[in-house]
Amino acid sequence: MADDSPLDNSDLADIEAMLRDLDGKVAILDLSDLHSMTFYHHVEEMHRVPYRYHKTFTADYVNWNGERGERTFGLFVRDTDLGVKTHVDPMGEILWEKRLYTGDRPHQGAGMRVIRSRLLYDAVSEVITEGRAEGLLYRIEHD
Repeated sequence: MADDSPLDNSDLADIEAMLRDLDGKVAILDLSDLHSMTFYHHVEEMHRVPYRYHKTFTADYVNWNGERGERTFGLFVRDTDLGVKTHVDPMGEILWEKRLYTGDRPHQGAGMRVIRSRLLYDAVSEVITEGRAEGLLYRIEHD
């Protein structure tokens, strides 16, 4: 089977690293941080946070040419056995307070906000390295 697979997590990490290196902008339209941005997870992966881990998934795959085969993909996922739930909206509030976001909040005005990727990376990194991720990037919930 020809290698025309969709992006896996390593490809996505490369794209997000390039976005950061070029100081590209992340734009969000009318969504909360929780429902809009994987860039948070990129920062968590770069810091190898303990509440996420690398997981591989193997499944049947059909490429654009209809060729079938088995493929393995990897993601940096929440440790659900520990009750980890993504909870990034509080971090979004910090980004607003620091005036790192420009534009409008969801469902206000145009509803579009923008942030430079390096500023976002640095702000999230600071929270992680200072040990403040719980409550700002994730929470623990037991069912």
